[in-house]
Amino acid sequence: MFSLNRNNYSNTILVVNDIPGAGRVAGSINLPVLAAAQLEATILPTLILSSHAGEKGDLVRYSMGNAYQEMLHHWQQVDYHFDAILTGYFADTQQIDDLKTYLLKEKEINPNIALYMDPIMGDHGQFYAGFDQDVAHYLRELIPYAELVMPNLTEACLILGRDYKEDFRLNEIADIADELLTLGCKNVIITGAKDDRSDNNRLGFYYASQSGEKGLVVHEYFDGYIFGTGDTVASIITASRIAGDSLKDSVRLTADIIEKMIPFSISQNESNVGPIHFEPFIKEISTYFSQKKESGF
Repeated sequence: MFSLNRNNYSNTILVVNDIPGAGRVAGSINLPVLAAAQLEATILPTLILSSHAGEKGDLVRYSMGNAYQEMLHHWQQVDYHFDAILTGYFADTQQIDDLKTYLLKEKEINPNIALYMDPIMGDHGQFYAGFDQDVAHYLRELIPYAELVMPNLTEACLILGRDYKEDFRLNEIADIADELLTLGCKNVIITGAKDDRSDNNRLGFYYASQSGEKGLVVHEYFDGYIFGTGDTVASIITASRIAGDSLKDSVRLTADIIEKMIPFSISQNESNVGPIHFEPFIKEISTYFSQKKESGF
């Protein structure tokens, strides 16, 4: 009988995110980027959409219903397991709770399974449509099990119950990262962090870990909104950490790629609002991780 038995772990990762029928976002980005990074990626859909959630018109939203939990159960039934999990957009709090239950069961089989969280739920101080404080609470309950949490500043504030503002100083961002670490995760990367110590127009990533590693890596800021950037960032950082890179090296790699990817995407879009064009950079990503794999990650 055919079996998906995976007793020997080999860089497998479960992506928990929505799938758009059209558009470069969410699972449509995670899967090709992680594959380029030499990882075997599996998708657990949280929601199926006709396009990305911010698209105009009569957006089609197809709920996974019981299929979400049934897929998790089936993988355990046939002894199919993963080295890591990357979470993104959850459709509801029950999905978060189900994943937590699944993760705890998987840890009994593989104590080293690593959870990477992109706690997608808001930006610019506000929840995205359909999200509320209950979602923030459930994501907070998942954080103690995470190897790495990658919120933007809005999401970090929503999780912690902090007031949001557009002009956080670097020392305040450091305090936010430290508070997230007290929830029990091993590492934190806050995206969209600015360096108020200089006047240059740059932003990037503030990172901190339980081991004391901390710092800021910035890249050039570009005027425009490129959707799918967060999914790309989360995928590259996660792959880099799995490959053994330090937090600093992970965000440096990501910043270097994003600094080229965003202006290229702006040049390809009809306005400064549009999708990220990651495809021309797949070869660069693949080359980097192929070399890492040859060195034994």
